[in-house]
Amino acid sequence: MATELKPCPWCGNAPDSEASTMDRDEWGTGCNSECSVHAYVWAKTQEEAERLWNTRTDPQRDRLVETLRGLVEAMPQETCDQDCTPENCLRTEARALLAEEEKRHD
Repeated sequence: MATELKPCPWCGNAPDSEASTMDRDEWGTGCNSECSVHAYVWAKTQEEAERLWNTRTDPQRDRLVETLRGLVEAMPQETCDQDCTPENCLRTEARALLAEEEKRHD
C-alpha cells in the first residue's frame, strides 16, 4: 500500500517517490516540481525514503515555535498571578500553545 506523502514544505506541491537513475540502489522522495528548493531524501527502500520525507521538520513551524518559546521566556514571571488562565494572561496562553504544539509533533 502506498504511503500518503506530505506536501513540500516550501512550495506546497505533491512530492514524487522514485528509484535512483544512477548506479545506486536507492529511492528518492521529494519535490520535483517548479519548487526552487528541489528537496529530496534518499534511502535504501521506497518505504524508508517516504517515511523520512514525512518525518522531516517543517522549517516554518520550527521558526514559529522557537520565536514563541523566546517570547515566553522573555515575559516577566511576576506579571502572572495564581489566577492566570490562557483566557486572561498572554504568557499563560503562549505556554499552553507551545505545549499543545510540542505534543502534536511528538
